[in-house]
Amino acid sequence: MLARRIPLQYVLALSAFVVTSVTVAFAVWSACSSRERSIEEAYREGQLVAQSLSGHLSASLRDVTNTLHASASAIRAEGGYRALSPARVHQAIAREVLDNAVIATLLAVGPNGEVVASSGRVTPPDAYFKDCETLAYFKKTPLDRGTHIGEPRRAPDGTEWVLPISKAIYDDKGKFGGMVMALVDLRYVRTFYRSLTTRPHTVLSLVSDRGILLTRVPYTASTVGDNLAGTTLPVGSFGAEGTFTIPAGVAKDGRAKFAAYSRVPGHPLIVAVGLDRIQVFKAWREVTRGVILFCTVGLVFFWAMCAAIFAWLRRLRAEEERFELAASGLREGVFDYSTEPRRFYRSRQLANLAGHRGPTWGRTLEAFLGALAPEEKRRVLRRFLWATRNREGFRFDVSIERSLGGADVLFVSGQVVKDAAGQIVRVCGIVCDITELRRAETEAKRYARRYGVLFEQANDGIALFRDGKLMEANPKLLRMLRMSRADELAGFDPWDLAPRLQPDGQLSREMALSKMQSALSGLPVYFTWRVRRVDGSEFTVSISLTLVAVDGAPQLLAHVRDVRHMQIDERVTEPGALLSL
Repeated sequence: MLARRIPLQYVLALSAFVVTSVTVAFAVWSACSSRERSIEEAYREGQLVAQSLSGHLSASLRDVTNTLHASASAIRAEGGYRALSPARVHQAIAREVLDNAVIATLLAVGPNGEVVASSGRVTPPDAYFKDCETLAYFKKTPLDRGTHIGEPRRAPDGTEWVLPISKAIYDDKGKFGGMVMALVDLRYVRTFYRSLTTRPHTVLSLVSDRGILLTRVPYTASTVGDNLAGTTLPVGSFGAEGTFTIPAGVAKDGRAKFAAYSRVPGHPLIVAVGLDRIQVFKAWREVTRGVILFCTVGLVFFWAMCAAIFAWLRRLRAEEERFELAASGLREGVFDYSTEPRRFYRSRQLANLAGHRGPTWGRTLEAFLGALAPEEKRRVLRRFLWATRNREGFRFDVSIERSLGGADVLFVSGQVVKDAAGQIVRVCGIVCDITELRRAETEAKRYARRYGVLFEQANDGIALFRDGKLMEANPKLLRMLRMSRADELAGFDPWDLAPRLQPDGQLSREMALSKMQSALSGLPVYFTWRVRRVDGSEFTVSISLTLVAVDGAPQLLAHVRDVRHMQIDERVTEPGALLSL
């Protein structure tokens, strides 16, 4: 009934569609949001790393400047390069370079670009400074007491990029007498950078203010090398919002890159923390793949549950249909009357039995009793109240008048349900249509009266044999045998009421068994039989045996007629008999 009132199949299908749509939308939203989150997180981390690294690099370059000032002051105090031997100059700069790991090489350069002394990992040749813009700068701008940061250039060994920072040395007359130059090794940035982030798809680059990529910390071991070093970025790559893009046409590996950057205060350097789009999208695809796999597994499990519920609903519906078919065939209904709240529940079969088809009929006890005749209604209410007062079950018949005429008889059987305190909480029961049963009983009684009259008032004797024993006899047969009660004959065998031999010489027992066996096989049997009464007198009768079924068991019905009267009647009709009268 539940599956018919509420179409659960459709509700479940709609729920499955909604869940599937929500799951797909969640997967798409998660994929898009995870992509955006990956990019935003990389940007934020890149900006933090760029700002932190630019501050650290600025501090390191200030230390380099202080080192240059100390070396230049020491050389000038002793009279300049011309007053000192190369060994003394080397001693003056070597003392400073040992205290600063950022400096790859500290040089003393003459006014014409010749290397007077050097201390560090690499000793550059004289030709290394022939095109040095720093010499031209100091010659062009005399009396510059500060430091000059030159254009980043390749290291003397050609492996890395270095940043030349120079301090000029002037004599007392203001004549340029050379300079002290520090080649800052930019590779140290890598070690510091790795301590700031472990994100696999970020790339660190040092970029000059002219857009030249100087050094790069790759994101994987397979790309170790400065494959972007020396590449000039287009003008306007660095925007005001703190990000810039390296086009795929400029990047030698063919990948477009975008980065967060921060300028190093007081130096022509830009720290750029770049993000490889392909690597970002790879990470995003991994996250998306996980979300899609989770959603797919969830949907498969959900649809499996839906299939199981659908199968259960089909079985439930089939069982309900079989139950309703059986109930409609049995013509039975059920009811349940609840006292709190006062509500009357009944099955659809009960409504059909009462002759009502409306879906809302019979929701109260008064509405249900409205289908009864006034007298029947009062009788049912008296029985119902008696049952509730005595807290006992009840059984009674009720007659319902039909609008087209006639009446149906319903059998009502109910039980009172009590709670733990003994209070009545509900009355429930079953109602059966016994109209046909009552009609059958009435018809059976009518037939019983009719055939009883025939049995009792028949002019022939009638006996009923079962399993060869005489079970019943009518009054006519009792008068023939001069007996007063039928129970006196119960259990007699036919040969018990006969002489040992019949007139034709047969044994009575053998003749009776043979005739009864023929009758039980379905053959009509007629024969003459000599009867001996209890008082010893004998007379002759004609017997016909007929096979009948009583209560499903085969029995023999015997019609017994006294042939003495037939013989007298025959003699009377003879011509000689008429003359003798």
